[in-house]
Amino acid sequence: MWSWKKPATPKQDTSEAASSAPSHLPASAGEEAAKLNSREAILPPRASTDPATSWVGSSLHVKGEISGEEDLLVDGSVDGRIELGDRNLTIGTTAKVMADIIAGDVVVYGEVSGNVRARGRTEVKKEGSVTEI
Repeated sequence: MWSWKKPATPKQDTSEAASSAPSHLPASAGEEAAKLNSREAILPPRASTDPATSWVGSSLHVKGEISGEEDLLVDGSVDGRIELGDRNLTIGTTAKVMADIIAGDVVVYGEVSGNVRARGRTEVKKEGSVTEI
């Protein structure tokens, strides 16, 4: 009449582990896959990956004024003025910028024609160029 049963063990919640990586990949491989699919994989070194970083893609052309209070990465072309206050500006390798620039720190990997005024530092990389007008 009485039978011995094993006590019920609580089931482990596997939904969190399943959402972080595909079941056929170890967790570290899933993290690597996510990193390769993120914007971080295409940013130049020292470019901010902070979510408050805006990005002008390589196929975009902006004519006019860009101003704001967040970091900016430019890979496209800009004609006009860029004013970011104390925030950082990175000119990517594919960028062609003809603008007056006012920013906190400016790092140039591409081409800039215009006046560059940095409140912090201006760094022109080996493949970058700045021509003042």
